[in-house]
Amino acid sequence: MNQAEKLMNEDIEYRAAVESGNLVEVGRIGNIFTEKAKEIVYPAMVYV
Repeated sequence: MNQAEKLMNEDIEYRAAVESGNLVEVGRIGNIFTEKAKEIVYPAMVYV
């Protein structure tokens, strides 16, 4: 499980969108969490 998936699993709005079948909202929230995960992870990466 990646960081974005962890964030999505904890979000009430995301789970509600999945349960209701609102694919537009699922995609929108998924994109937000993907970008949020990048902001968290990228600064911690070490480039050699």
